[in-house]
Amino acid sequence: MIKTEQVPDNPLPTLRIEVQNYNRLISLNSDKAVPGIAEILEHEFNDSKNIVIMTLLGPNLEEVFNLCNRQFTLKTILYISIQMFDIFNGFHELHFVHRNISPNNFLLDTKSFSNKLYLINLSFAKSVLDLTGRRL
Repeated sequence: MIKTEQVPDNPLPTLRIEVQNYNRLISLNSDKAVPGIAEILEHEFNDSKNIVIMTLLGPNLEEVFNLCNRQFTLKTILYISIQMFDIFNGFHELHFVHRNISPNNFLLDTKSFSNKLYLINLSFAKSVLDLTGRRL
């Protein structure tokens, strides 16, 4: 997945913040990928455009919900809920809050029959610790 933003048109470039948050999460997780968080593969920032290349993912939960005539089975709801809980738990164990939870920010893996959820859009994420490691 490729995300871009024009820098001169944007007073607050969010892609730069998203990459900073992602890198901070990775460093807090002993330099390993954070389970359920989409991986940033490459990024480029310059005066005119910011570009971020992430793991290719499939449709978001809103799109899947619409494909299912806006009705999930109980089994699907439980499966999604458990994965969301695991993602939030891992995120919060690293002392971060996402602050932009929506069905559009949960994407499915592109692998056939995987049905694994990934959380994207870390631009509003925030650490709940100050620079000394104390809780805010």
